[in-house]
Amino acid sequence: MWVLPTPGFARYHAALTVPYGALDLRYRMDGREVTLPPGIAHFLEHQVFSSERGDAFEEFARLGASANAFTSYDQTTYLFSTTDRFHECLALLLSFLQEPAFSRRGVEKEKSIIEQEIRMYDDMPTVRGSRNLREALYSDHPLRYDVGGSVDSIQLIDADMLRQVHDTFYHPARMILFVAGDLEPASLMQHVEAVPSRDWGKPVTIQRHRYVEPGGVLRPLVEVWLPASIPFLQVGFRDARLPSDRREVARREILAGLIHYCLFGKTSDLYWDLYQSGLAGNAFSAGYEAGDDYGLTVVAAETEDPRKTADKVLATVEAAQATGLDEDSLERARKKMLGNLVSMFNHPESVGQTVVSQLLQGLGPLELLDMVAGVTPAEANRRLLDFMDPRSHAVSIVWPASPGGTGG
Repeated sequence: MWVLPTPGFARYHAALTVPYGALDLRYRMDGREVTLPPGIAHFLEHQVFSSERGDAFEEFARLGASANAFTSYDQTTYLFSTTDRFHECLALLLSFLQEPAFSRRGVEKEKSIIEQEIRMYDDMPTVRGSRNLREALYSDHPLRYDVGGSVDSIQLIDADMLRQVHDTFYHPARMILFVAGDLEPASLMQHVEAVPSRDWGKPVTIQRHRYVEPGGVLRPLVEVWLPASIPFLQVGFRDARLPSDRREVARREILAGLIHYCLFGKTSDLYWDLYQSGLAGNAFSAGYEAGDDYGLTVVAAETEDPRKTADKVLATVEAAQATGLDEDSLERARKKMLGNLVSMFNHPESVGQTVVSQLLQGLGPLELLDMVAGVTPAEANRRLLDFMDPRSHAVSIVWPASPGGTGG
């Protein structure tokens, strides 16, 4: 458990994170191989806040709290914020994660709810474009799949499977509880220990599967037509080298953020070229995702000419790799990142998620600050060559559908 005392703050925040996400579809446990269908982590998130006594969201609302939950590729987090009755809310959070309901009827009902959610997202240009890009870049890695899975994959999930995953990954020894508020840590620990808990026994040893993708990409270009007002473009680059450990993943994320600021930020030459040409607006962005066995850079834009915009993105990357990053821009990016990391301590919700992510990567709560401060131009330029190799890129375009329904 990690506590951020915030004397004088009226709001309390708590988040319980499980290091189990959408990518955990293959692992070895007790000497046997376990394979799970895409979407099971998200499905389990839905089921955890249900029990025989009712719905957790309704109980949090009755206590005056705002609750939520989300699943990412590497974790599932359950959280709430409140200004009153904090200890009751915390006990509620911990109790719901102890014994969720996995009845056959409840699971089948949830399938229909999640299926509607999947179909809704499937019609969204950003979601469809992202999935098409990942399917073009990866042949075997579960990054190919949406976090929620597919309509077909969730039909393979049953109550016994959910119970097995819950017992394996939701062991209290694996979880991280982060709390922020006007609290005294020792007293808070007493309240946590007073919450009734089942006898979990020792956590089992898990060996996650490490994926190794072949060179190149499956498809350099994927196009689809959907109801949209403007074309949506994504240019993706797969990391040329895998990280050596989890701490390197964190360093790569820092370096990617600095590189993206230099090449694609709102003050970059590329952005202003696209903006003045009418090819990109505020929706233009760049992001990076990384884990133990993957790294992915995605540049996204709503643009009237996605092919021309993609060419400009590639030209910008190739020019930077040939001449190096602008050191003044890199220094501005570094100072901005340091400022954002410091200022987030004024926002308990933000700092909680950042600290938990660092802990999952084997870092202390403030180590990111040291990492950012220690970045050099030489290191950033070396990583630029690995992050965005034009030989390992793909382009995804979502075109507005023509009247009548098909594009062209």
